[in-house]
Amino acid sequence: TSDARPEAALQALDLGARDFVVKPGPRVTDLSALGPGLVAKVHGLASEQPQPMVWDESSQVEVPAPGLIAIGASTGGPGALRDILERFERPPRCPVAIAQHMPFRFTRAFADRLARSTGLDVREVEDEEPLRTGAIRVGRGGAHMRLEARGDEVFYRVHEKSSAERWAPSVDAL
Repeated sequence: TSDARPEAALQALDLGARDFVVKPGPRVTDLSALGPGLVAKVHGLASEQPQPMVWDESSQVEVPAPGLIAIGASTGGPGALRDILERFERPPRCPVAIAQHMPFRFTRAFADRLARSTGLDVREVEDEEPLRTGAIRVGRGGAHMRLEARGDEVFYRVHEKSSAERWAPSVDAL
């Protein structure tokens, strides 16, 4: 796409796109620089075997509130995360941390979109933000979201990814 707005890419993902590539600029005609990244994306998508999400309402049981729900997602994650969050009670009985592989600038728009569609407290995480019951935080694109305990409180810490790391935010780092 030549539309580099995060909202446009998120709308495409909501409509069923599996991934997206932003062209370098509207007047650029030589797209050869996109080649290696595009080939890697196509190979990654071709090797996936997407499974439809099936919800069996009769199998739901009441469980005690966990201390934290941590969710990691990559391609296909935006739609799946929306489906999951729409089924949460209002508000969730614990903090929720989401590490969705997504570029910088897109995670804030993604969190805003989830907040609008679910009515929940969903935002992009801030460094040093304490974990709070009912708060859903999305890791910032290009950075890792980690947890740090200090006394009786736990805080989110945001760390820039190194040049050797491919995915950020990473569920492994979380």
